[in-house]
Amino acid sequence: MAISRLCLLLLVCLMLNSSCANQKIINLSPKISFDINELDKEGLIGPPDGKVALSYEFCIPADNQYVNEIRAIDPSVKIHKKSKGRVTCSKMEWLCVGDSHQENATVKIQRLAELPYVKRIQRAYFE
Repeated sequence: MAISRLCLLLLVCLMLNSSCANQKIINLSPKISFDINELDKEGLIGPPDGKVALSYEFCIPADNQYVNEIRAIDPSVKIHKKSKGRVTCSKMEWLCVGDSHQENATVKIQRLAELPYVKRIQRAYFE
């Protein structure tokens, strides 16, 4: 009996986890300057024959405590301590650049935007 309940619980958890990858975010944070709902379940955007990942950038206070919190949400984030980026981080901030090509990208980006010290997340373009 206990094993059956455990199996049922595991099955429900797996179903919820897999549905999360396709989940559309209804209340998008106004801090996100692009529509994360355009990303597919693999974190790609664009037409079927030309899908690409996108990079996004934001600033955090210049302190390793924040780096650890950011990376706990999205391990893809790279920290650039001496660059302002197009999001124009101040001298008291570090630039963070993430990549959307990952599972649950929309949820991760939304969670980053919910952090009080993240003021804006915008799409990054590289030249």
